[in-house]
Amino acid sequence: MSNNKYIGVYWHEDDRVKELFALRLGGTGKFVSKIDPGDSTCRPPGSIETVCGWGNPKALYFDTLDAALKAGEQAWIAEGCHISIEAMDESR
Repeated sequence: MSNNKYIGVYWHEDDRVKELFALRLGGTGKFVSKIDPGDSTCRPPGSIETVCGWGNPKALYFDTLDAALKAGEQAWIAEGCHISIEAMDESR
């Protein structure tokens, strides 16, 4: 699902009860490992770094869907790639 507040960020509202979330570049096996919204070397400002693989311990993980949505929005603004919020298995 997506709504106007989080353009470019997709998630399943049913996952809200889960306890661990990661940001995946839509359609890939790449997960966000760093978000730098102030990276002025990029246009527009901001950058992300990614790692490959589900459950990669270097990926960023969030304890709530709301926290993941806020980070997903930052990643979308910085990179312009669709971001999928993925509910993860609790073992990372």
